[in-house]
Amino acid sequence: MKMKHGLVVVVAMLLPALAQAGAPSAFVICGACHAVRRGASGGIGPTLAGVYGRESGSLPGYQYSPALKAKHVKWTETTLDTWLKSPNSYAPGTKMAYAGQPDAGARKALIAYLKTLK
Repeated sequence: MKMKHGLVVVVAMLLPALAQAGAPSAFVICGACHAVRRGASGGIGPTLAGVYGRESGSLPGYQYSPALKAKHVKWTETTLDTWLKSPNSYAPGTKMAYAGQPDAGARKALIAYLKTLK
């Protein structure tokens, strides 16, 4: 019974991400840790609202890893593509526990969606 209850909790946590209008299917894993509304808090990771064009590690109120804060890059199609492919390779020591998205098409869809989050 415990496993069944745990599965219900996980599905309930993912429903907001699944319901995001226009979100690609690859976003489901992102939505488990990241909110998409400006000012939203309480997630494991920072909100992704306004991430496109923002400097890495710069959102006030979120405690980024020293590795990501030290990058000082603007999140563009190129930098996001590299980051999403392998976060730990891009910023060794990052605290983001995401292995990365090996599929270039899925990364492109994710980036297109991130660009819409204002």
